[in-house]
Amino acid sequence: MSEAAARRIIQSISDSSMTDSSSATSAPTPSATTSNILMQDFSLAGRTCIVTGAARGLGREFLHAFANSGATKMACLDINKDQSTESCEIIKSTFASEHPGAPIPDVRPYAVDVTSEEAVTTTINQIISDLGPIHVLVAAAGICQNIPCLTYSASDFRKVFDINVNGLFFCGQAVAKSMVENNVTDGSIIFISSMSAGIVNKPQPQAAYNASKAAVTHLARSMACELATNGIRVNCLAPGYMHTALLDKVLELPGNPSDIWIENTPMKRLGEPEKDLRGPVVFLASNASRFMTGHELVVDGGYSCW
Repeated sequence: MSEAAARRIIQSISDSSMTDSSSATSAPTPSATTSNILMQDFSLAGRTCIVTGAARGLGREFLHAFANSGATKMACLDINKDQSTESCEIIKSTFASEHPGAPIPDVRPYAVDVTSEEAVTTTINQIISDLGPIHVLVAAAGICQNIPCLTYSASDFRKVFDINVNGLFFCGQAVAKSMVENNVTDGSIIFISSMSAGIVNKPQPQAAYNASKAAVTHLARSMACELATNGIRVNCLAPGYMHTALLDKVLELPGNPSDIWIENTPMKRLGEPEKDLRGPVVFLASNASRFMTGHELVVDGGYSCW
């Protein structure tokens, strides 16, 4: 839903509420003007937003969310340039079909290996040259391997941490530096962690992934404290089990564990990224969360409560 459409809906609700309350003695309802101000807090208009690991899955959903929230300049980063280009075209075509007549956002693809500090710095500088100062970073690039700890090789363990932790730090550091250099005082850095940062998943073994996400969450808190006086917020979005195209491949395997996952989720379903994560990521990226930093926002259907 576009920001303008959302405002129209909220205004119609507000108008109806004010009409209905004219003969009542209950507390006054917010005016349409107040509602519009609230919607502006969630707007990303005028902000440049970039997402890593955005060629598919959750990363692409975050770009869809930003486009629908008013962002007109965005960067899709992934190690695969062709997939990034395809993702950008999907985002633009989807936006055009959902918002006929609205200006199409400028979404550009960039290929980068997040484990290379030099490559990350070069890419961030190129994005700034192309689109202007960066206001929002979502670091979503990551991998998961289901290998028992007794047979986990050193090279595989290092690979998980290199991408999930080192790569995320390189991106966060480079963007934070650019925000300071360009006097961006309302910057938002969002690290994609996981509910696995605080719980042990079952029945699949994934010690390296779980440990890497715990590191991500604490890294965000540490950076949040250091960067707060620069006007830069750092938070984590920690999803639970989400129904993505990548998960579909797992569900096709014999003995897939989805029934166990659902049974252990109080809401008794897998998350739907389009409906369950777009709102939270916009909240963290926008002024709606302007006094929130160093926080882990868990969206897992209650899984981590048990």
